[in-house]
Amino acid sequence: MHTIAVGELWHPDRKRWLEAVRVGRVDLGVWCRAPHVIVLLYRIAGACEWSDAPYSWHLVPEDRRALPEPTTSSADRALLQIILVEAESGIVRVIRAVTFDPLATRLLGQAIRDQAAAEWDRAAYDAELREAYAVHTTRSLLAAALVRCRGGD
Repeated sequence: MHTIAVGELWHPDRKRWLEAVRVGRVDLGVWCRAPHVIVLLYRIAGACEWSDAPYSWHLVPEDRRALPEPTTSSADRALLQIILVEAESGIVRVIRAVTFDPLATRLLGQAIRDQAAAEWDRAAYDAELREAYAVHTTRSLLAAALVRCRGGD
């Protein structure tokens, strides 16, 4: 593992990230602490190792909320959009769409519907999320993930 320091390269062997984000293999996972906390796990080959991002339907602006319908086909796939923004300029450099496999789509959709149906309490959500991160690393979230899959293009 390399040391991360202000003013130094994020990764000593990488100066260009665009191509890796544009075409690198994407692996995905979903960890849940039902019904309040959902954590999306991801890795992009050549760009980043496993990382995570918490998700809450309740934190999505109301005009952008849409509950996923229960899947009716084994071919249904949830879409995830990856956006790479240049930190210095704020310019979008890459937009890429990948999909979860059908099983992950079904499980993620159900977790989101359960989360949306649960009573919303921001303080409780924040406490549960803090507790999850106090107990788990990204790797242990991955090990306990509800589902893992390779992202499809």
